[in-house]
Amino acid sequence: MVRTPYRAIMLLVWILIHIGFVGLAVYSCIESRPPTREEAFPSGEMVIGVDASFPPFAVDNGAGLFGLDIDLGNALAAEMNLPVRFVNMGYDGLYDAVIDGQVDMVISALLVNPARTQEVRYTRPYFDNGLTLITTVGSPIDRMTDLPSRALALEYGSAAQAQARFWLRRLDAFEVYPYELPQYALDAVRLGEADAALVDTTTYYLYQTAHPDWQSEANRYNNAFYSIAIRIDRDATWEWVDKAVGSLQFDGRLAVIIDKWL
Repeated sequence: MVRTPYRAIMLLVWILIHIGFVGLAVYSCIESRPPTREEAFPSGEMVIGVDASFPPFAVDNGAGLFGLDIDLGNALAAEMNLPVRFVNMGYDGLYDAVIDGQVDMVISALLVNPARTQEVRYTRPYFDNGLTLITTVGSPIDRMTDLPSRALALEYGSAAQAQARFWLRRLDAFEVYPYELPQYALDAVRLGEADAALVDTTTYYLYQTAHPDWQSEANRYNNAFYSIAIRIDRDATWEWVDKAVGSLQFDGRLAVIIDKWL
């Protein structure tokens, strides 16, 4: 019977272990390398799904697509040095389009939807359209708890009205003035017919632009983040787009786009 020397066995074990470590290190390096642009966008272009019926984020005026989301898509494409193509479709088809691979991403004032996170991955937010509590400058109202014995204007049937009902169950009574449109709720505050209004951020920004002489104050009530949706298994695409959004935020280009439209 031939006996393998103990030292030879240990040497063989040592070699096999180190081969394994080297292989694991090589594999880790391959896995951890950043994806290439070609892996992120194999078609060589960036295809964006959008519902162009929601100004000021996206609108089709017959001559082309315009809006905040359109400018954002163009800025992302320029950041990644890619041609861009927008596909205009109904809102109900946006998620199906990105999941089926008809588009690379959706940029269309999409709220982050936890129910969709098994199908898509959202980038970092690019805009917060949460509710804001609006008053005239100098008002003692800074938050909802300051409302008792005062009057709050809002849009009838809106998320703001649901929040007002929530606080009416927890605070002393205050008046609620429901209006057909959120702009009318802001009219009520500007004209002194209500003490405060609860409206979404976009409505407030547009109203303030239309009434630049009105000295108003806005206090954030909650968050409603708009993000870009990408199919869950397209990690490379998500990584490139999320990084590009961060670059636009960091150097102020995103703020310039938002200020242009709002």
